[in-house]
Amino acid sequence: MFGLGLVTMLPYALTSGEFGPVITAAQAKAMPELWPGGRHPYFSHNPWRFWLIGQHSGILPPLMPPLIWVGLFLPFLLKYPSRFPLINQIKGTIALLPQTVLVSLGLFFAAHALLLKLFFPTRYTIHTFRVVMAIAAGIALTILLDAALSACEHMIKPGHRAGIVLLTGVTGAILILYPNLSPQFPATNNRVSGDEELYQFLQKQPKNIVIATLTAVANDIPTFAQRPVLISEETALPFHIGYYNQIRQRSSDLIRAQYSPDLKSVQQFIQKYSVSFWIIDQNTFTPNYLTSASWLKSFQPAFDEALTRLHKGTVPTLATLKKQCSVLETQGLTVLDTACIVRAKELGNG
Repeated sequence: MFGLGLVTMLPYALTSGEFGPVITAAQAKAMPELWPGGRHPYFSHNPWRFWLIGQHSGILPPLMPPLIWVGLFLPFLLKYPSRFPLINQIKGTIALLPQTVLVSLGLFFAAHALLLKLFFPTRYTIHTFRVVMAIAAGIALTILLDAALSACEHMIKPGHRAGIVLLTGVTGAILILYPNLSPQFPATNNRVSGDEELYQFLQKQPKNIVIATLTAVANDIPTFAQRPVLISEETALPFHIGYYNQIRQRSSDLIRAQYSPDLKSVQQFIQKYSVSFWIIDQNTFTPNYLTSASWLKSFQPAFDEALTRLHKGTVPTLATLKKQCSVLETQGLTVLDTACIVRAKELGNG
């Protein structure tokens, strides 16, 4: 097992240097990205929220299906093996559940103590607790059902055993069908993009193009269009210094260029990053658009500068070129050809 783990981790150990060192605890505390409203909130001034329900720091997993909470009754049932005979058949293996919980808690607190060395603490409880609770709930329900059937068997006359079969069938049907009555089941978290036309357009472009955008569609373009984006929310993870310094610089430059009234600054940005297409949202040039994109607030002072310009009514260069440089409009998005933006200098001088 140790050898398998070594072989699995070796490639990462040899290549992780290119991303730079992992941020230290002191650096993490100074980064707005890791506080509420940031890209990956971890810290909180509220200790209850931080330790209990924090998205990446809390010990409690998110809301789970109601039926799973039956698992909490299992420890109480185990105290009465005489009343619940089925317990005697699982005594040798049931210890695996509390052992799993103890290991999870150990890793949870270790991850807190060694901030980011073991990634975020919730990684060690959020899934484990769900699995343990689900198994415990299944065991508890089986023990209770077995006890109930045994009691009915002693109460019902031999000729009326059909009632036991009926009770078993009804109980089983409830347990199986109950989740399907919930509007949130199954909670797959799948999302429908609706940007097929955009992906098809980009797939027809050369593979070495670079796409600049602050929209959420940047998260999906590499997967569905197989084309690279300059930045995206999903790749803006502030964990490795070397990697994130580049992401921060790109993000700040993109924000400044997108909301700049200076054509030359926009063209310099295009040339610096060899941007081929620029995708903007129909609400891109409104203050609400920026303030709603909370992950962008960490890129200061570029974010505040852009927001101030919008509040003052300053018209960004891209807004004036939107119509003449558009090559595709779909689902509230507009794709701008940067070659057109570069040529705009000649048009302006003319």
